[in-house]
Amino acid sequence: MPPKKLQNIEVVEKNTNPEFDKGRISWIDRYRVKNQYEDGSFSKVYNLDVFSHKGLDAVGVIPYWKDNGKIMLTLLKSFRPALSFRSQNPETSPFLVEIIAGVLEAGEDGGEGAIIRAKEELHEEAGILVESKNIYLLGKPFYCSPGLYTEKLWICAVEIDPLKKVEPTLDGSVMEELIEAFPVTLAKAREMCLNGEIKDAKTEIALERLYRALSDKENK
Repeated sequence: MPPKKLQNIEVVEKNTNPEFDKGRISWIDRYRVKNQYEDGSFSKVYNLDVFSHKGLDAVGVIPYWKDNGKIMLTLLKSFRPALSFRSQNPETSPFLVEIIAGVLEAGEDGGEGAIIRAKEELHEEAGILVESKNIYLLGKPFYCSPGLYTEKLWICAVEIDPLKKVEPTLDGSVMEELIEAFPVTLAKAREMCLNGEIKDAKTEIALERLYRALSDKENK
């Protein structure tokens, strides 16, 4: 039997709590919906939770440089307390190794907006100063968890001079008080993904995109 063809998703009920969401950077819209199909039939009513956040989309950026033939990167040890509150098998440590990243702000749209935000996040989280013109996109954006989250993520890279650094400005939040930036080779970082030292999906995707981009550049 061929699959049904979707014509529309019809909202039966929407339940939000604006008061609870005030001042938060993310929120949940809870729906009860049903599918309308091209043959005129409907699915049963089902629950749909949609997670959104201020700025809607985000960017991750990898600063790199060359040292004696090796590609070096700056990664972060980021504070992620939510991982300690998993209902099953919570993480023993609320820290993850990640690329530098941040949420796009008002007026920062698409690839150009992602590059603007990448420049700001480099300064804020790692004290790295670069010009926007030197930052480049690594492919198209992608969804991290499309079953629930509407966020689309852009990935960027930039070659830097590791000696030209300043103190990170940080954003004043508790989340950034514990950030630690550290250098690592691209080869080691890819190995860390395979052995579970890096558990963050966007970071693994970013590392693989950078590896391909630099390999293609060398082989031209």
